[in-house]
Amino acid sequence: MKRSICIVAITILLFLATACGDRPSGISAPAAPDDARSPHDLGVAIGTLYIKAMEEVTALIKDKPDPADIKLPLQALKKKYITRFVKFGEKKEALAQSDRGTVDAALRLQMNKIEHVPWYKTYNDAQMHYRKIDPELRERILEFNIISQYADFELLKKQAPDEARRLGIK
Repeated sequence: MKRSICIVAITILLFLATACGDRPSGISAPAAPDDARSPHDLGVAIGTLYIKAMEEVTALIKDKPDPADIKLPLQALKKKYITRFVKFGEKKEALAQSDRGTVDAALRLQMNKIEHVPWYKTYNDAQMHYRKIDPELRERILEFNIISQYADFELLKKQAPDEARRLGIK
């Protein structure tokens, strides 16, 4: 009897944690589009990838290196993440409209976490550093704030139609 109550309690906790957008430790978000088994999982995966991209940008700029030293690595990083987001976007595009809403809701929950992570202030300070030194580089850095749009083809077509065309998104 006690064992069945424990199993029910654990199941409820796992369900609530998943429904709230968090995952108990030991349960990771899908790493690839094919691993996302539900629209919610897909949204969590896109959000997790977004946070990872922002972490990598932050690591690249945190010490405020000379702009010449980070332009090419930043460009390569963006290209890598665009490719991954587009794969998630293809999976999202295949969903029914209501399921896309579920993806978007789960993604919003993930993205709302970014302002509460310790490195976010480091990111903001570093990108502001380049405002006067190299405004174009700063714009390239700021593009990562919206890089998840590559997983939302409708949004990408509206906000960056040339980029959507370049990627063959119709």
